[in-house]
Amino acid sequence: FPVTIWGNIKDIGAFSFYGTTSVVEVHFNATHCNDVASSATVFNQAYYAPLATVYIGPKVERIPANLFRGYTNMSSLVFEGESVCKSIGSYSFEMCSNASFVSLEIPESVDSIGAYSFNGCSSIRYLTMGSAIRSIGEYAFQDLNGLVQVNYNSENCADLTKPCFSNTGA
Repeated sequence: FPVTIWGNIKDIGAFSFYGTTSVVEVHFNATHCNDVASSATVFNQAYYAPLATVYIGPKVERIPANLFRGYTNMSSLVFEGESVCKSIGSYSFEMCSNASFVSLEIPESVDSIGAYSFNGCSSIRYLTMGSAIRSIGEYAFQDLNGLVQVNYNSENCADLTKPCFSNTGA
């Protein structure tokens, strides 16, 4: 079944979808959603479930910290329409390491990527980031062991001194 997180949702409880086995897609449309507590996640440990595509709605300005952390069934991440997303929160997709999650395209609208955002997403092989990115948090792309290609013009990035690409294949 598809899960839709509507635009007016402000908080998502820890482990709300923990261990679910039927989610095939997630539509995240919450435009003012708060971060998930650092000790919890929402979609963690969905063992034996089908692969799921995560869609980020076109009006979403930020992806909350920890939201999809550990969601091992995530097969792809799609920013819908003309995305206005400006920031990707810390740990938001950490350990989303499904073997089919091989390509990641971060839209032009994003200007900051939080610490550990995609840490441990070891199946990502191709990464494309928009040129508006000004800040990439520490270890944002750590342990992307399968990474073979990064497309990014870092001309506008003022904060790229941290080890954000440590232990990658690139």
